[in-house]
Amino acid sequence: MACDKGYLHVGGPGAGHYVKTVHNGMEYAMLQALGEGFAVLEKAPYKLKLDEIAGVWQHGSVIRGWLMELVARGMKKNKGLNGIVGSVGGGETGRWAIAQAKSAKVRVPSMGLALRERIRSEKSPSFAGKVIAAVRNEFGGHEVRKAGRRSR
Repeated sequence: MACDKGYLHVGGPGAGHYVKTVHNGMEYAMLQALGEGFAVLEKAPYKLKLDEIAGVWQHGSVIRGWLMELVARGMKKNKGLNGIVGSVGGGETGRWAIAQAKSAKVRVPSMGLALRERIRSEKSPSFAGKVIAAVRNEFGGHEVRKAGRRSR
């Protein structure tokens, strides 16, 4: 069930799917930026509490929002994201969004990079991948691979 004002009739047959596909491509890029930022913080020469930083960024920060709330929630559940393999998964809707952009002759370098990083994360997991995997689990229940376990 959609939340109040969380739905819209956008056009004829296929329009809703098209809009959702583009939404998911944008989501890929936003999650990639969040993951990369926290990866830089994780390697800082300081002992930073990333969950607390994510929490404070929800209040008055330019990058505040639901995704940042989910970063904070995921990090509180699993301090340091230890035990999570930094592979993201997914990729299908990102490919679709990029294909639609290409057919419309629209450049989407951020979406393309985010998709490539998701694919790369399967062979070369990263801290950014851990952040993205944790957030995807929070909003969609997407599987988070645990260290020592193979994916299905």
